[in-house]
Amino acid sequence: MTKPYAATIEGKPRKIIGIDDQQHLVLVDGERYTFERLNYNPSGQPPDERDGDIFGWPLLETVRLQSWQGDWKWNDEPLTLEKWMESELQNLCDKRGIPPKQRTEQIKISALLRTKPGKLHLHYMTRALCYSRLKHLPAAVWEQVNGVAWFEHDDGAGGWNTPILLKSFRPLPSSASPKVEASKSAPDYFTSTKAAADYAGITERTIFNWKNRGWLKVEQVGKKIRIAKSELDKCINRQ
Repeated sequence: MTKPYAATIEGKPRKIIGIDDQQHLVLVDGERYTFERLNYNPSGQPPDERDGDIFGWPLLETVRLQSWQGDWKWNDEPLTLEKWMESELQNLCDKRGIPPKQRTEQIKISALLRTKPGKLHLHYMTRALCYSRLKHLPAAVWEQVNGVAWFEHDDGAGGWNTPILLKSFRPLPSSASPKVEASKSAPDYFTSTKAAADYAGITERTIFNWKNRGWLKVEQVGKKIRIAKSELDKCINRQ
């Protein structure tokens, strides 16, 4: 663990402490994420021996990934990764005045290579490198990827040339969660995300994250929601 420093977590600047011995990402505000590296290496060499102790380097950014219809969802962005990249290339062609009918893959790549630093989206090449690594994974490995992280080190780009795929990246219940087991007066159902979050000792944002990832079932009853205590307990105890 190190002195607190700034990093980007799920698209937002956060203050973090580091990675603990249990491979949990620890934030200053007490929130924790599971943080397990995907040890896939087609060469057959143990990745840790080849790459060194990546968890000893300062974290730059961590992104939540989810495979989706042959593409990848990037945090909560509306466009999937491949569609986002294609959109950025189309915008680049618009700026260069290249007619739509002439926009072959070769022309788009040529325009990209001629683009000066600062004229393309700041994160385009970072995402392009990540996408290149993802698309070369075997189909059986795709479902194991839940995130990607970048660590500050000397790879020619301060760490941005080395996307580290994560097998596990999800928020954990806060240290206040033991009250879940002790509480006997909790209702069978919660009718608001705030009530569910208060019961579990977590934030409402975590409730939405669990719902979006398919871990927590949230029923819609008219204009209200309903979250079963039993379903919430399963998420809380999920490790």
